[in-house]
Amino acid sequence: MKKSKSLIVSPKSSYLLIRCKKCATERIIFSHSTTAIKCDGCGEELVVPSGGMASINADIVKRLD
Repeated sequence: MKKSKSLIVSPKSSYLLIRCKKCATERIIFSHSTTAIKCDGCGEELVVPSGGMASINADIVKRLD
């Protein structure tokens, strides 16, 4: 007997906890962000939108599911 494929699709996007490389400030962002996000502490640009998954210029601490 063959296994049937699941019809329930899981999302590819998620929320991420990231840490700034310069000042170590943590922030929660959306992985497919459509706006540029800057660090609150030092002003460094952390997220750049890129037409799908955003380009993240920070350390990803963990994925929040």
